[in-house]
Amino acid sequence: MNTQVNWYAGTTLSAVSESGFVALEGPNDLLLDLWRELEDGANLQRLLQVLAGYYNNNVFHLPDFVAGVFSDGAVHLALRGSITAEVTQVNGFVRTVSALNPIAWEEVRLDDVAALVIQAHGAGTEALPLRSGVTRASMLHWQLREVNRLVGAVSVDDVLDHLMPDDWRDADDDVTDEAIEKSANG
Repeated sequence: MNTQVNWYAGTTLSAVSESGFVALEGPNDLLLDLWRELEDGANLQRLLQVLAGYYNNNVFHLPDFVAGVFSDGAVHLALRGSITAEVTQVNGFVRTVSALNPIAWEEVRLDDVAALVIQAHGAGTEALPLRSGVTRASMLHWQLREVNRLVGAVSVDDVLDHLMPDDWRDADDDVTDEAIEKSANG
């Protein structure tokens, strides 16, 4: 999976690695600890332990954040506050995930991820690539796989076959043949 991210300058501390990411409105030393965990391949549970532990496990003091870990075409997310995630799945379905007023955080796992956008604070306009590191970003964007926008194709006949009685074609053939003959003969 291609985990290179394009980032846009902003104010939200953001850490990116091949295994996942964290964006938070918190202190630099916490973000560096979380980035090191990501570099070591930490799962989401471990990232949340480090984050909560920094605040003496008092969830009421946690800053706005989003943390995510990639695994087998899926992303496992935890969010709190004003930072949002927009996940596009391979089938073209787009889901925006946010957690403005949780007691602790909102957690979700989404499969078949094609693209991911983390929207934070600031207004950067130039996309810059990043594979692993720490920065201040307004947006992080991953294009992981192609989106298959065509979910399915059906013909009008397929729809009519499903909606009409079984013998609709028999009754229609005579009417259609008659209309074609009239049209051709004037």
